[in-house]
Amino acid sequence: MKINIISIDNKHSLSEDCEMIFETLKKIYSRKKKVQFEFVQFHKNMAKVADVNIFVGIVNNSFFKYAPINILVIDQQKFNKVWIPYLSKLDFVIAKNEYTKTILETYLDKEKIIHIGWKTLDKFTVSLEKKFEEYLFVLGQSNYRHISSVLEIWKEDYPKLNIIAGLNFFKNKGIEKKEQANINYIEQYQTTEEYLTLLNNNGIHICLTSCSSYSNTLHDCITAKSVPIALDCPPFKEYIINNVSGFLVKNNKKKKLKHFLGSEYTIDKEDLVKVIEKVNNLIETDELKLEEMGDKAKENNQQSNKDFDRKLKDFFDNVWKKYRSLPPLKNNYECFDDDLPNVSIITPTYNRKYLFDLSIRNFTHTDYPSDKIEWIIIDDSEKQNLEDILPKADNIKYIKLDDIKTIGEKRNIGIENSKYEIIVCMDDDDYYPPMSVKQRVSSLLHLNKKLVGCTGLGILEVNKIISAVSYSSYVSDYYNRFFESTMAFKKSFWETNKFLEHNINEGENMIKNNLLDIEEILWNNVIVSLNHYKNTNNRLPIKGETNGSHFRLPEEVFNLITNIDNKEEIAII
Repeated sequence: MKINIISIDNKHSLSEDCEMIFETLKKIYSRKKKVQFEFVQFHKNMAKVADVNIFVGIVNNSFFKYAPINILVIDQQKFNKVWIPYLSKLDFVIAKNEYTKTILETYLDKEKIIHIGWKTLDKFTVSLEKKFEEYLFVLGQSNYRHISSVLEIWKEDYPKLNIIAGLNFFKNKGIEKKEQANINYIEQYQTTEEYLTLLNNNGIHICLTSCSSYSNTLHDCITAKSVPIALDCPPFKEYIINNVSGFLVKNNKKKKLKHFLGSEYTIDKEDLVKVIEKVNNLIETDELKLEEMGDKAKENNQQSNKDFDRKLKDFFDNVWKKYRSLPPLKNNYECFDDDLPNVSIITPTYNRKYLFDLSIRNFTHTDYPSDKIEWIIIDDSEKQNLEDILPKADNIKYIKLDDIKTIGEKRNIGIENSKYEIIVCMDDDDYYPPMSVKQRVSSLLHLNKKLVGCTGLGILEVNKIISAVSYSSYVSDYYNRFFESTMAFKKSFWETNKFLEHNINEGENMIKNNLLDIEEILWNNVIVSLNHYKNTNNRLPIKGETNGSHFRLPEEVFNLITNIDNKEEIAII
């Protein structure tokens, strides 16, 4: 079984979840099956073809095509609501607890929701002495841990409070530090050894996460046999028995998160004081009681871990049986020339005559059959005309407009004047490799979709000769993630989803509410976008010095596009 584990290396919860999945599955199948793992950064658009994709915490639609089955391990407080349309395309979503399962039932059929629990890697270190004289508060960079309330109620006669905070956390969040002898701020980077020492040495941990599906910091505390103080709200009540394996602080109310699934709970500060003073009293009078509570929390956690391992194995055994007979997937699709349909290429342009040799080269060097292709150019330049530089050919149609139009309007005009059902976008300031048209059309046919396009681009900063790769923000609405310059689609689909009269995100209608009809494809064989001072897009200039191989552009192309910002008389939109 080949498994892609896809997430972000955030050096904490997501990274640990990825490591835990890897270690657990490797242990389960080490003797019976050969399991290969590939760790993939979420923001990329490329992965190896696998049997299973496991998305950890976040989801990227670009990767769905790399495996026949796609699984999401969901953390609702990290799951942006703009991803909700992607849920229907997933095969399974793993819920870490009942609270998460209940939330998911609003969006998914129950058979897609897999409730198997969760676990963290064990943090207990036998050689480190457990001390109950000090508290530990792992804050990191989180906005949801009630640090202001804790600082407000922390009295000078309380035990020492050690706070692990991210670099510049208090400055960046606008939270004033409370300068007090018994409050220790640890803001420098902690190595794994230093972090484990703090986890194990400090017997009481404040884990007041106000919204989470699991809370790795809470479970770090539990696995280290320390005593947690957590908020009395789901899901933490599933992990802590109040006054038996930890302490729960009352919450006042909850509110729905604006951008993410789930809710945020406020804290009852009066009850927080009562709980802290109760724990302080036990520190002075009954340290053995606290030690027993830590042992009980660890015991419960170990049983939950065993249950999780068993359920995870059962789940993946069923997945393996169901999907192992499927044919291997492809990420590149081939068509014989005889099987390719006729295609209309649409190029809107404005005042780019000095750059248009690149567009001409894009068209004349395509490997798409010349007898199955037409090129429609829509030009609303004020003082320029392209007729004298265009090749004389029956399959090139030049439309000169009298009035200035938006890019969306020009795309629509071009399509209205097209002859064929398959439409391919080819903008006037980008490089399209010879296989670009065929790659997109073949993908459209093989994937049986109405539209394909890219959410990533290779970019060349033409005046500085700097190359880079740009990806749409993973928190963007899915209908604003596609680059129109990479689209290929069916004209019949466009008829009811025409381009908006905009210069940016004009393709929103093409994507919005059509998720099942579209597919993201790789940019590598589709486009290299030129970044110059008047792009009509929201990409930022690339900073830095000259770099890279620049996508191995042919020398002829490289000479055409370099220093275009310095050419006279060019008016780039």
